[in-house]
Amino acid sequence: MRTKYDTIDIYHDQPLPNITKLLVYAENEYGSATAIAAKGILGDRQPDARIVTHLITNTIFNQTIGFEDIGWELYFEGDTGVLCLTNWPATPIVPLEEAERTWIYAYPPTRDTLLFLSEELGVERLTYMSSTTIHNVLDTDIFKSHKSTKLILYDFINENITHEDEALFLAPPTWLFGHLSKLIGLTVSRVVMSGHNPDEKIDALAGATLSRWLELVMDLKSNPTYAAEYITELEKRHSNNEIMAKKISDMMSESEPNQMLWG
Repeated sequence: MRTKYDTIDIYHDQPLPNITKLLVYAENEYGSATAIAAKGILGDRQPDARIVTHLITNTIFNQTIGFEDIGWELYFEGDTGVLCLTNWPATPIVPLEEAERTWIYAYPPTRDTLLFLSEELGVERLTYMSSTTIHNVLDTDIFKSHKSTKLILYDFINENITHEDEALFLAPPTWLFGHLSKLIGLTVSRVVMSGHNPDEKIDALAGATLSRWLELVMDLKSNPTYAAEYITELEKRHSNNEIMAKKISDMMSESEPNQMLWG
């Protein structure tokens, strides 16, 4: 069935339950720490609902093997909703004008998702889960790199951070979900971030760090088997990507050079 709310459509098979808490994460964050933590809770089950908007692009071509579905994935775990951001508008860092145009596409569905979940389902508390991956490419004198075992929390409502000497650089979905949650009146709006090892494509330790926090603070228990199965899946994906990249590189080196001269 379809439930429409302004710029978003929510597709679901069963009536949507009342929930009080919302956990949000981005699926494709480098290192996959947040996805590992979430999959440890959810396993490989299908989402309970999908949130689709015309403002965020989805796949156009598809295939019968490994069919790719559309929309943000929403799961219900007790009184908590878990929202996986499978897609986000492209956000180039430069030029700044192009990056700022992301706002046109990102703001409406983020606003409407939060309003729907709070006004219709009863969400009062938001937690955005991320890592400090992006710090590795910034000025580390300001935005420090942190070990995978470290956790930093920022409270959007009271504007305080667990370590006063720390600063966090926040990617668009991280601060937008947090700040809008504050503006619409949620009682809790925070981001929890693990550190990150830049040498690890799959940062399982950072994932475990987040998992422990989710269990202790949000009562979301992780199943080690689920997490291990997801890590194995990620390793297979990376291996396949590397094989394909090598094949393409080999084909390019074997192809004849272009003899056409341009005047």
